[in-house]
Amino acid sequence: MRPDWLAALCALPQPPAAAILLCISATQGSSPRAAGAAMLIGPDFAFDTIGGGQLEWQAMQQARQMLAQGTHSETAKISLGPSLGQCCGGVVHLLWRRLGQAELHALRALGASGARGSMALYLEDAPHCRLALWQAEQLCYADADAQEAAQQNARASLRIALGAPAAHVLIYGAGHVGAALLQALLPLPCRVTWADSRADAFAHLPPHLQAAPDVHYLDEYSPAALAAWLKQSGHEKPDALLIMSHNHQLDLELCALTLAQEDSRPAFLGLIGSASKATRFTRRLQQRGIAPAQLARLRCPIGLPGLHAKHPAIIAASVCAELLMHWQTLALLD
Repeated sequence: MRPDWLAALCALPQPPAAAILLCISATQGSSPRAAGAAMLIGPDFAFDTIGGGQLEWQAMQQARQMLAQGTHSETAKISLGPSLGQCCGGVVHLLWRRLGQAELHALRALGASGARGSMALYLEDAPHCRLALWQAEQLCYADADAQEAAQQNARASLRIALGAPAAHVLIYGAGHVGAALLQALLPLPCRVTWADSRADAFAHLPPHLQAAPDVHYLDEYSPAALAAWLKQSGHEKPDALLIMSHNHQLDLELCALTLAQEDSRPAFLGLIGSASKATRFTRRLQQRGIAPAQLARLRCPIGLPGLHAKHPAIIAASVCAELLMHWQTLALLD
């Protein structure tokens, strides 16, 4: 996904003259975040987190010293023990890498494109660190020292995913629960397609939801139109389809169209509703000839079992928790 530090960099009116990329390059044992977690640090800003606490505070001070002194890159191996006031017991390997204007401009362009990409860091000549960027499978930037390694596709010491998130969620229904669900999904590692059958279905939304990043909006889409849209070349099928329209007949039609397909995508097919709605839908879908194996894919009710509150924000949080567990099984989370 596009990490928070990259999103924040893209949101700046102008890139800074220089900044420090602070990364966790490797871990051993328990650690606050995994390898690849990163921050972007400038004299007066710090975007994202490597886990917080004294580790992050000291690492940020080191980054600002490097900016003041013009240092290119540094590495450190740090034990998460009493010296930091922590008892995790693990070890993190940190990398600080100064980014100049050319690199910051290249990162902003990659982040703004929305395309999947990655950043490779080469540490063979530590503490000097070479850097290259890919958009999709194409090399789009490499510093002078990284050109040869990047062109030969040499193994990077650390590769950080950038650009479009791996997971794709399709929400059908722009009601209160749909809006709460989108709000809950925004900070999570996913892209969202939000569809509704009604014209101007999204006109009533607050501005931050009408123009949310990594969200594609489709209004006036019937279930049949949505199924056709998904079949079009270039539209990647979602990993999760969440059905929650204002009309149960529309819900039924979209369930039938989805389950009648031969493939098993989306892997997560959720329908908002009660246990009695699930029973009625199962019977009606059976009458339409949907096979038992396909019917077993339908999750209704959705959300964590045992949580019965009906406030939209609580339903959204519960559904997001279920999605995160699903994505973890698919290795879509870092």
